[in-house]
Amino acid sequence: MLVLPFSDIAVEIVEDSPFATSDNLFNEEKIFIKREWSEIRLKTYILGRCAAHRALQTLQKEIVPILKGRDGEPIWPFDIVGSISHKDAIAVAAVGKKKRYKGIGVDIEDQTTILSKKEYSLFCTPQEIACIDKKEFSPIDIFSRKEAILKAYYTAYSKLCNWIDIDTINVSKASNVTIICMLKKILL
Repeated sequence: MLVLPFSDIAVEIVEDSPFATSDNLFNEEKIFIKREWSEIRLKTYILGRCAAHRALQTLQKEIVPILKGRDGEPIWPFDIVGSISHKDAIAVAAVGKKKRYKGIGVDIEDQTTILSKKEYSLFCTPQEIACIDKKEFSPIDIFSRKEAILKAYYTAYSKLCNWIDIDTINVSKASNVTIICMLKKILL
């Protein structure tokens, strides 16, 4: 558990364990499991839901099923916003009270992943590509920032946006206010 100095947000990280099985899911969550999923995909789905349940519990909320919306987004209780991310054998969920947070976004990526310029040019702005060329950021850093911002934006506005419309270079790593201001400026 990641303890934050606020009573209205909770972040939980869950790593793979033999106890992370579909037995930990609500029946309503199990209906989203697809037969064709690989064992790894199934495990990450379970880990993500386990992290979400723990985060809800940490926030002093009743644990409820986390369903999926039309675009695959998690459906949270009416007074909660949140985000789930999973990669291989780890998952993270962050939840907050809607009265304070309009949207929350988290992402986990493997920092050893290598993307070609052709690949990262699909989602990076020219300024971001220049920073990658100067080794200020890796393509995965930018991808992960954009993924988290997109999740927060979708939660706040129920709209998808184009990756290329998000400028991550002007986002301070430690400033939620900067992220919110950037979203208002670029996407609204």
